[in-house]
Amino acid sequence: MGNWKKIMFWGIAAAAVFSLAGCQEDAGKEALPSGLSGSPVTAGASSSPGITSPSPAPSSAAVPEDIGKLLADKVITPISYTPPGEDKQPALLRVKGMPSPELNVEGLYRDLFYGLGNALKWTLFRVEDEQSTAFMETDAASPKAFRLAKMKGEAYFFDKESIRKYQPLDPLATAAKLNPVLQAGLDGGWAPGSLTTVLGKQDSSFNGYDIYFDKHVEVEGGNILSSILFRKEYAPPVIGNLGTASTRADIESLLGKPPFEQPAPLSVFGYKLEPFYLFFTGEAPPYDISVYPRRMSGGNNGPELPELTAANTGENGIDVQRLVDQMREKWPDYETFSNSRGSYGVTYPHRGIWTEDLLSGDTDYKGGVIQVYVNYEGQLTEDIRLPQDADKLKKLAAAPDWSEPLASYRFRLHEDMVFNREQERLQNEQFIRDAAAKEGVTSPNGRIIAKAKDNTTYEHAGLYLFYPGKEQPSREVHIGNFIWNISWLSDRYVIFEASFRGIVAYDTVQNKLINIKTSPDYADDYRLVEIKDGIIRYTDGKTEADLPYSFNKKGELVLP
Repeated sequence: MGNWKKIMFWGIAAAAVFSLAGCQEDAGKEALPSGLSGSPVTAGASSSPGITSPSPAPSSAAVPEDIGKLLADKVITPISYTPPGEDKQPALLRVKGMPSPELNVEGLYRDLFYGLGNALKWTLFRVEDEQSTAFMETDAASPKAFRLAKMKGEAYFFDKESIRKYQPLDPLATAAKLNPVLQAGLDGGWAPGSLTTVLGKQDSSFNGYDIYFDKHVEVEGGNILSSILFRKEYAPPVIGNLGTASTRADIESLLGKPPFEQPAPLSVFGYKLEPFYLFFTGEAPPYDISVYPRRMSGGNNGPELPELTAANTGENGIDVQRLVDQMREKWPDYETFSNSRGSYGVTYPHRGIWTEDLLSGDTDYKGGVIQVYVNYEGQLTEDIRLPQDADKLKKLAAAPDWSEPLASYRFRLHEDMVFNREQERLQNEQFIRDAAAKEGVTSPNGRIIAKAKDNTTYEHAGLYLFYPGKEQPSREVHIGNFIWNISWLSDRYVIFEASFRGIVAYDTVQNKLINIKTSPDYADDYRLVEIKDGIIRYTDGKTEADLPYSFNKKGELVLP
């Protein structure tokens, strides 16, 4: 029972979302078509009750590719396939090698119902074993439209709508053990702070990540726990027996061929698993491994995206501000929220939604856009739900005119928003490395490289410190002002000019800013002229002056 509880948790509290009633025949006659009533048969019996006669054998067809893949993933072999016929004749699939029902049979049957239902567009279907005994079928006679499966002689009922919303258990989830960091995140619903018990206090912050230097782990936090990065020096396994030193052959032997891949210079490949995305970065092991959670804690009942969009769309387009506010209330697990400099928007990479408007006035919300990526899961219109109806949506996308319910969306059906995020992370890392090599200023002993951090807005600007020898973690010093004219007073103290402030130094040992010569009233009149022989020469724009400095026996800066 412990294993089943674990599987249920991997299914994102599937028991709460998914109605499963297991009952014997006497308790379920109302849902069974005529001819299916009878006494339960114990496991191992030669046939299931009531469904013993072979089905008619109309002309067979090739097994559809997605059904073949589904069965292959479950190590089940298809024997034959007959498409749906006229007069509501169900599709017929005969297979062999169906695993014996055990503790995890519910997860197996859910996965099969979900996969077959999507592949067959939710038409009627019937699955038989080698003896032409139906152990799984849709129940056309049930007024409640239940799905029916036969397991160990008992009838199990799967609610149709719950199946449509169900996310199948990843095979990896039932077999592979997670390392303590990922397990803590999963147990904590990937909430910010859920990793504190296993990682402790961060050593520094850099480029949006909290760095746990000795553990070789970096965490991107904020409003949500966006991603976890295991650097190539991380030695323990990350998932199952896979770790940073695993070969690509080892990785593919467990996870299969990666659906995501980008060659050099990014050199990344990865997978979309049930609890998270998993990416391996590098041309060869050891790899950096990045993890992006998919199922966050939080989320409220209420209108879905189509209703929210329709309610906030008028003659002038989408009222994005009101829409964004309602989205944030319904889904508090957004990654970023922008409300400054003429922009109002919110992003949900793990949900595949990005909404933004460039405001041209206090009440002008024309031109707002809702970007929907291929990893979006949910309702779009009354008859389109993703991912089930992706093919239908792609056909509509090729039409010259969108239908009214879809007119508010911009679709990126070939882009996964999370994979985009990983590629952007790698591009940003490479940009910072290149900029540090080109523009950075190295300390006298060569241990530290200082580089201005310019994020286009002064409130996010500051200083980057790199340690090429990796004896310390790289760090980001938030200053809140643009900086330039960087120099070093010693191996410990870096000095620079800061906008709206003046001349400032930073102590890399005590991690604190020191005002050297600053201006009142947010002026920045003071400029560095030269640093030489214990003298800081500066100007206020009119006159140059000298400021002597020295160091005590502890190497601490001494000023007059």
